Amino acid sequence: MPLPRLAQIAIGGALGASLRWALLEAVDAGVGADMVLLAINVFGSFVLGVVWARTSVARTDTPDWVRPVLAVGWCGGFTSFSSFTVRIAQQFDAGEVAAGGWWMAATVVAAIGAVALGHNLGRRMGSHLGGAADTGTAPR
Repeated sequence: MPLPRLAQIAIGGALGASLRWALLEAVDAGVGADMVLLAINVFGSFVLGVVWARTSVARTDTPDWVRPVLAVGWCGGFTSFSSFTVRIAQQFDAGEVAAGGWWMAATVVAAIGAVALGHNLGRRMGSHLGGAADTGTAPR
């Protein structure tokens, strides 16, 4: 019997948030943590792009649990918009406006690029996995 959606989301979220915490704990505070947070948000955006493509309306070859576990749960727990915004606010408060602006722009541009790249890759995966290529982009 499949797990209820809320349980699937909770499991994915716990795994994603735990991995984010472990990665951030592994580096010193400051620039190292900033770079790790940037990498986390960009990689999470890439994964979300792949999942988005693999679970779009036109897809029938991806299991139903993939979107709640990976997109909503894991990506939602792994990436951190709140940590990103707090770090930018800290930099602005410290008078590091240029650094804060750079982190803000770099994160947004890189994350959007990563989700687009992941979506493009995910759409092309169909024929390599025995399924049909994606013909639509609307998420379920």
